Order: sequence, then C-alpha cells, then structure tokens
Amino acid sequence: MSVPRFPDIRKDIPGNNDFIFREIKPKNLTSTVLCFIISLFLLASCAFQLTNENPSSNASQNLNTPYASVQELDSITNGSSDYAYWRLSRVFALMQLENFRSQCNWNNTALSERPVVIYDGQFFPKYYEFRVCLDGKEIGAISCIAQKKDGQPVAYVMSYAKDYSQSSSLGKNYKIIANNYPASIYYGVQNEAPNKLGIMNNVVFDPQSGHATNAAREVSALELLRNADNATLSNIGITNESQRQEMIQDQLSNQSANHDMWQQIEQRQSNIIQTTVEQVAQAAVSTKGDWDDQYILWQWWNKAYYYNPGLWCGPNCLTFISIGAGYYPGYGIDMGNNRQAIDDAYLTFENAVGTGAKLWWDFSEPLQRYTPFTLIGGVPHTYDIANGFIRDFGTPVISLRSWAFINGIWTWEWHYRVICGTLRQHREWGFWFLWWWIGFSSNKDWYLMHDNGEDGGNFWEAAGSSAQIVAYPTVRYTTGTSTGLSVNYAGNCYSILSWNSLPGASSYEIYYSRISGDAAKASPPKAVTSVNTFGFSLDNNSGIPSPQTWYFTIKATIRGEKSAFSDVYIYRVN
Repeated sequence: MSVPRFPDIRKDIPGNNDFIFREIKPKNLTSTVLCFIISLFLLASCAFQLTNENPSSNASQNLNTPYASVQELDSITNGSSDYAYWRLSRVFALMQLENFRSQCNWNNTALSERPVVIYDGQFFPKYYEFRVCLDGKEIGAISCIAQKKDGQPVAYVMSYAKDYSQSSSLGKNYKIIANNYPASIYYGVQNEAPNKLGIMNNVVFDPQSGHATNAAREVSALELLRNADNATLSNIGITNESQRQEMIQDQLSNQSANHDMWQQIEQRQSNIIQTTVEQVAQAAVSTKGDWDDQYILWQWWNKAYYYNPGLWCGPNCLTFISIGAGYYPGYGIDMGNNRQAIDDAYLTFENAVGTGAKLWWDFSEPLQRYTPFTLIGGVPHTYDIANGFIRDFGTPVISLRSWAFINGIWTWEWHYRVICGTLRQHREWGFWFLWWWIGFSSNKDWYLMHDNGEDGGNFWEAAGSSAQIVAYPTVRYTTGTSTGLSVNYAGNCYSILSWNSLPGASSYEIYYSRISGDAAKASPPKAVTSVNTFGFSLDNNSGIPSPQTWYFTIKATIRGEKSAFSDVYIYRVN
C-alpha cells in the first residue's frame, strides 16, 4: 500500500537533531567584567530560583531510590569517549526540566544531583535517570542517554517516578536492566566468568512476574534494516527495497547529525558542566524566540493514566485505542474509567489477537471489529510522518520499538506503543562562562507516548531514537468510501459490478440510474449484498439495441453506520 510521506509544511525549521552553538567573545576585558557582573546581578535577582537537593532527601517516604555514587558515575567515562559524561547530561536534563514545567505541572521542582543508572541487556550503562523532586518527594524523571550512539542527550521525560526500591533490597551487585524502558525494567546481576560455551550466564528476572528471563541486546533500527532478510522486513510492513533504502538513509542522516552534535557539545563540555541550576533557570526565562508546536489527541490523552490490565503490548495498545474512541468492544458505549470494563476489553482483544509476539496485521481485524478504525501498514518512523497522520486523521499511531539479540540469536521481541500527540520545541539558551557567552539554539521533536507499564507508562519520548523502527497509523474507516468500481460484461445482457472491499463492512447498497450520477445517489438502493460483487441484466426497454449510459455508486454499512457514497462509475452499453 502506497502511503504519502506527509511532509512538514514548516520548511524553514531546522531538523530535529540540530543543536546550533554560538560563541561571542567581548572586545575587551572591561566590557567582559561589566557584562559578567550584570549577568550575576540578574541571576541573583531572578525570582525563579531553584535549589539543589541531596539524593537522600529526594526520595519520598515509600521509595528507596538506588542513586549511583559519584565514583560509579565517573568510572563510566574514564577512558571511554563512547559515553556521555553524567555531569554534562545533568545540564541537558535541567534544560528539559525547564521546557516541560507547564506540560508536566512541575512548578517549584528540583532535579536530583545524581542519577539512577539504567543498564542494557549486556550490562553496559544505557540511561542516566535523574529524578524530579518536589518537597522532598520524587514526582517525575528525566532520562538522558549514556551511550552517545543512541542519539540526543535527553531521551525521555516522565511525569511519574518508577519505584526501584527492590533493587536496593537485592544488593549492590544487581543492576536495573532496560526492558522496553521506560515502561518496564528487569533486574540482573552479571557473572564474572562465561560458561563453557563462552556465554555469560547472567541472572536476570522480571520484577512483575518474579520469573527468570533472558537479558537481550537491543538492536537498533539501522542494524535491523541493514541485516534483516526480506521476510522479516515484510513482517513489519517494509515491503520493497526502495522503502528500506529510504529508511536506511533517514537513520544515517540522524546518525550523522547526532555525531556532529556530540562533537560540538564535547568541545564545550568543560564550560557546560559548570552551569548552575540558577543559570539554566535564568537562561530559560530570559531568552526570546522560544515556541512550542504541540498537537495532542485529548480524547486519548485524557485517559492516558487508565489502568493497564494486561501483560501483552499488542492487546494493550488495542485496548487503549478502544478506550480513547469511547467504545466498549461489542457494545459501542463509553466505558469511562470502569476497571472491570477495561479488563473485559483487554481480554476481548487478547482472545482475538492471542498471546506472545505478534505482527502488525494480527491487530487489523480485531481493531476493525471493535473500534471505528483500521490500521495502515508500516511507514517510516519519522516525526514528520507520525505528526502528519495524527494531525490529518485525528487518530493515534502505533509505534514499533526495535527487537533484540539474545545470546547472538534474533528474537521476536517486538514491542508496540501508542503515540497520542506530538511536540516540536524551539529553544534559545545562553550562558556566561567568565568572558565567554555560549548560546544554544535547539529544535527538538517529541512523541507523547502511552505504553503498557505497570505504573501507567506515559511519557514524552524524543523522536529520532535509534530504537524506533516502523509506525502504524490508525485511520477511521466509517467515513471511508468504496473504491475500484468496475463492470465486466458476461454475455447475454448480463454484467457484473465489482469493487474493492472496505475494511469492516458488513454489507453494501448498490445505487444506479440512467439519468446522472446525482440521480443515482438520490434513488433508493436497488440491491444489498454482503460481498463485493453484484450481477445484473440491463434492458433498454425498447427491444432495439442502442447505446445506453448507466451510473453506479455504492455505500457500505460498517458497525451499523453508512459510509459515504463511492465515486460514480459510468458504464456504457452498446
């Protein structure tokens, strides 16, 4: 199926990965000192002040958060340029704290001085998760990438704080392992030596079930696109080579932009990490030209914190889409926040889809059966495409996260989430470092994501992540029309009208007239059929074979509702 790319009409906006740095050096030391004193005065007089809190005071009464020690954090970047320095990451986390104050209701909050380190399936640092704190309690989190290859400095902004206290009770050797993070995590401890086959027998378990499991290495979208066979690519909706190459080029462009961005950041690292909380706050409130372009599907996001009833991501996505549409499966009534109704909806979709790893087309028929929507096959997971579908159709997009290697073997570790909104932020930042003014200009794109985490799993996720592979837009089909009308003459004055089936249609009404297309639409239906063909005989009522023109159009019935008329098909009989 050919799907338009929905190009962003805002052509003058720099790309999602752009961080533009500007350095301005004053002409003489006198002006330098004067400017610096003025900047200090402005900072001191700023009404919007933040205070740093020690991690020990950040925890709420029921959390015992395993903040990393300074020694552990510093050891991550010792001798390795592949990892972001955690103090540098904290400055970017502070910037996003300022950016999301209104969206997350984070007034008067502070950021933890040190993060929790989240590890990947190979026990390498994956994220620095800083906690957002209010009155000594953790109410949110901002996660920065630890591995530079994964993209931009900040990956997730969460208006909730996950409870990692179980990690502390397990002992210091246990790590928090990213498993479809941030919605869910594992705990694991790495053995010191491999077994006879050379495989590290790491101990990993799911804290929800308590069962042992395998720690997988997350495969990036680029790696998957380059190495997967055609059958695998087809399974996720990538059906031709040109589409694959286009997606590879998108990934390479992101990779190149990220590399350039990190080079610029590293050149200024020593100055950036000296930035104080007050400087970030002052830069945020004093800059000009900042703006947000936000579009949220409120009928879904107003229900984003509804109970997540099940384990499997596919049925959870379908349940959430159904809830937002206001339909209880099979009954067509608003289920509200009725926990039993949501449980029943989940079980309905789980029974229809099945458990275990599924492909996107497994969702299409249940979605059509129980909601007013259908699913479009895989499109490139880019911000412009997702944003275009959400704005143009007013319906969510299902996001496929990358799969994994376990012990060197490809696995069916598909994971689906629901995108309920988009946000493009433009920010201008400026900081004084002695006699240097360093400015940042950034454009950053975000998805408002709903995942099936046990804590609600709702967060802002940076667009362009290496883990985002394919998107599956949902579109309404009750307003769709049948296409592909044609008539084939079968002989003896008998002809067959046929058309393309419309997803979810239970029956079709056929209208036809000899007068005009409009007359055909105004006439009562001549026939009703449950299949997409209709046979008929045409008689000119004179017995004299002469040219005749007939006008055909049809309507479909979907969930008891009539679709719009199809285009009028003109059939000429000689």
